[in-house]
Parts: sequence; structure tokens; C-alpha cells
Amino acid sequence: MADIDLITHVDRGTAMGDLLRRYWIPALLAEELPEPDGDPKALRLLGEDLVAFRDTSGRVGIMDVQCPHRLASLALGRNEKGGLRCLYHGWKIDVDGKVLDMPCEPPTSRFKDRFVHASYPVREHADIIWVYMGPESATPPLPDFNWTRVQSSRRVVGKLWEKCNFIQGMEGVFDSFHSNLLHSGFEVLGWTPEQISKAWPRPSRATYGTISAESTSYGYHYAAVREPTEQPDLYDYVRITEYIAPFYCINPPDLGLKSAGFMFVPIDDHNTMLYQVIASEADERAVDRDHARRLMAMQPGEDLDENFRPLRNETNGFGQDRVLMRAGVAPDASTDLRKIRNAFSGINTGIQTQDMAMVETMGPISDRTKEHLGASDIGVVHFRERIVEAVKTFQAGGEPPALDPAIEYHRIGSVGAIVQKGTDWRQAAWSSSDGPHEWSEASSVIGSVHTAPAFI
Repeated sequence: MADIDLITHVDRGTAMGDLLRRYWIPALLAEELPEPDGDPKALRLLGEDLVAFRDTSGRVGIMDVQCPHRLASLALGRNEKGGLRCLYHGWKIDVDGKVLDMPCEPPTSRFKDRFVHASYPVREHADIIWVYMGPESATPPLPDFNWTRVQSSRRVVGKLWEKCNFIQGMEGVFDSFHSNLLHSGFEVLGWTPEQISKAWPRPSRATYGTISAESTSYGYHYAAVREPTEQPDLYDYVRITEYIAPFYCINPPDLGLKSAGFMFVPIDDHNTMLYQVIASEADERAVDRDHARRLMAMQPGEDLDENFRPLRNETNGFGQDRVLMRAGVAPDASTDLRKIRNAFSGINTGIQTQDMAMVETMGPISDRTKEHLGASDIGVVHFRERIVEAVKTFQAGGEPPALDPAIEYHRIGSVGAIVQKGTDWRQAAWSSSDGPHEWSEASSVIGSVHTAPAFI
């Protein structure tokens, strides 16, 4: 792919890097800075080394990690009485970058008033600390997805560190047909339809189908249409996936609607912090935080170390179990099928770990010139075309996608639906002008064939 360098480099001064800096970026989970005057936290975003802290009044600051005096790390500093104090010479800086104190300078010195340390605007919203790293004159509103509007008890946000470029991670979401292989693979293992239905009943077991994609004002979306398991002569099974610039991906539940999904935030060219959201959007049920994070393989201490790096990684084969893989070949009637549901991959610790194993082993930035893409890759191809188009338009002086204030983020969501055979997939799209815009209207999409789950 000739434009791979254009879309994968994120440092300041690169085309993609400057484009990304026009958006609010998830920097931390709010829970990572739990209390005023607590420990500061080092982080890296878009190739920049930063430090975050919550001051005495509860405000959060994110700034260059190097003290402006002699460049020692402020992440080692003391967080006290309204500012972060460097250990080297005691310079103290507030959340806006103002230098409050220089103990080694004479009391009459006005040196501290001559400059402001490099810091960025910060907002706390929907359990996430967001940072804006672009020009002040172009500051956009915060994202207003449906999942950001629900109460915190109905939403869980997890995160993990992926060792690959952010574009590479996103491409996995736009690859619809890997789901019935990597995440199950029952047919390849020789399981019968009855065994498959006991292990993981899904609306379709088809490993192929048709893909249609189109650009939108906020990015693009595509539909993967398969034959459903039941009554394939009457119905189609449609899965609509949404991309919202610059790094939001919403893949659909098996059936139903959701606006919660993934955010692939670039740490630098070769590393990504993946955020995943699970939300109870259709009703007011609370979400069990620990259970949800275990489903996401994002439970600190169990799945992740203190820096959100997965404990199952390339050094231990991502926890792959070859005994499990052999147990999955043509199981007999005495086998508990749900216990060997992940026998195809042998990675028995969740979909997220399976996906991570695939995208990381492609290399930090995969060599697209070695690929051989087929009909099932249309979603990936269209995503690449759309992101390249967005960057080139931005380079030419155009506006980045998805920043138009008229876009109603809360009306954008993915859809999994059983529809009458031959129905145009756009009629099921939650983000279409004539599609279902309210959760109460979900039945108009799904019909009487299935009902939508509260959340997946």
C-alpha cells in the first residue's frame, strides 16, 4: 500500500499526527487519577512523553513530562498544594503550565513569569480523561456518543496496550468474516450443527457473504450480509460496522444496536492504547465492572500489568493452549462444548486476546505489499481508502471528517439484524436518515424474529 507511511506516522509535524491533534483524545481512565494530590502518572500520546496529575482542587493537568528547567522527569515529582513540583530544583507548575515557584531563584526574581510550560487542555467526561493537543482556535466539542450519555453505573471502560500501529488494530474491526474462524472455527474442526448451537448459538454460521461499504460525513460504514441459520430463503442476516474519525470503531452485537465500541489511540507509531466500552444502553441496568473487564480481557492484575500491558503476550505465545486445540477436533457426546469453545485458536482468554495475537504478530507496522486481499476484505480496503482520503484532504487545507457540529454522534451506532431477504442494508443502519434513531425503535429493525439484548 503506497500510502502506508502517510497514515501510520503520528508524531507532530506528520500529516496523520497533525490530523489526530484536531480531535479530543482519550489520555487516561478517570480512575487512574483517583484523588487530589495523588501520584502523578507518566503517559505517551502521539509520540509525545507527558505527565498527568490531579491537583489539590481536583483539576487534571497534562503536560510535557520534562521539567522546563533542566528537563528532569516531572513524573517523579511531588504533587502538592495546586501544582507538580520537580525534585531536581523544586520548580512547581500548575495544570495550565504556569510556574508557581522557583526556590533556587532569588525572592525578587521574575524569571518564573517569563514563560509557560507546555500543557494541554483537559476534560473529564464519561469516565475518561480527554486531552486536546491541537490549535486552540480549532478546539472541537467533546464526543457525544450515546454511551457517553448513560450513567456511569451503566458503562464500563477498559484499556490495554497493543504493540502495533493503531491503523492495524482498527483494521481487525473492519474484518467481519474472521469472527467465525478465529473466534470459533467450529466448522473447520468438524463440529456438527447441533454441537455448534450448544457451544455458541449465533444468527449465522456462514463464513462468507457479501460486503457493501460507503463513506459518511463522519467516516464510513459497511454491511456484511450473510445467510442466517434459520429460514435463509426468507431472511438475510446483516451486520453493520461503523467507523467514526479518527479512531472510533463500533462493531455490532449479534443482534441489536449499540454505540459503544473501541478507541484505538496511538501511543506512537508502533504502539496503541486500545479502549473498549461496554454499556447498558437499552435499559437502566447497571454493568458489573469486573465481569465486563474480564470479558474484554482488560482486568488489571488478572489480564494486565500496572501499565496496562497484557500478561498474555508474544513472550508466552499469548497463552495459547495446544492441548485445548487438539481436544477441539471432532469432540464426542461427552465433551462439554462450552469449555472448549476456543479450541480452534487455543487462546482461551477471550476475543480481545485472540485479536491482539493476530494484529501484533503482523509486525509493528505490517508490510501491506505482501498481502493478498480477497472479497472478504472489502471492509478493510474501504477503510484504508477513506483514511487516506481524509489525510490528503487535510493536507490540502480541508477540514477533518467528523468535526462538523451538526453531526449527531449519539445517533451513530452499529446494528446486527435479521431483515427480509433483499432488504437494502441502509434501511437497517442506525445512522441513516431514515433508520432507527431511538432505542425504543429497535423492534422496527429486528422485527419479530429476534429481540435485541440489553448490551453485549
